Amino acid sequence: MATLAETAATTAEIDRFVLLFDGLFDMTTNWLRSAPTDSLDWAPSDDAIHRFGDGKTAVTLRNLYIHVTISEHVWIGATASMPDGNEMPLPADPALLARLRDGDLEAEATQIHRANMGKVRAMDSTALEKTVFCSQRRWTGIEFLWAVYAHRAFHLGHVDQYLRFKDTPTSEFFSFHRNLSE
Repeated sequence: MATLAETAATTAEIDRFVLLFDGLFDMTTNWLRSAPTDSLDWAPSDDAIHRFGDGKTAVTLRNLYIHVTISEHVWIGATASMPDGNEMPLPADPALLARLRDGDLEAEATQIHRANMGKVRAMDSTALEKTVFCSQRRWTGIEFLWAVYAHRAFHLGHVDQYLRFKDTPTSEFFSFHRNLSE
């Protein structure tokens, strides 16, 4: 049974994570919303360097947004539910991929993000302290959640570059959330 201090520390860490992740999600969504419509399916190049994984999909703004949405859905769900000591699954969900491709991408991604943050808020210290494995590395649950955050930030850098290639201004990165001390 967690002590009151452990519960408070877990709650504070989760609150910090959700606050920062919400800001990063909003920034990504706002940047894509500001992108010229014709740029969502544009790729700077169609070569092996500008493809995901095994080179199956050209890297476009739309595909980046779908990629981070599916990755977060799979990884946050697994962090919340999988047993201690398991390997993190690959970020694949064919049904979700179809929904994101065929539906209202922004609305679907927002719904999924809210559900993901609900899963994070429901995590207890056991979920945050368990061991998971990914990319031949051992992580605690909370370390992996922060890696998921970093994954989105990494791809936000790609979005920034794509928008700059299309002469679309982006906002200052550190302006995306309110002051944490408020």
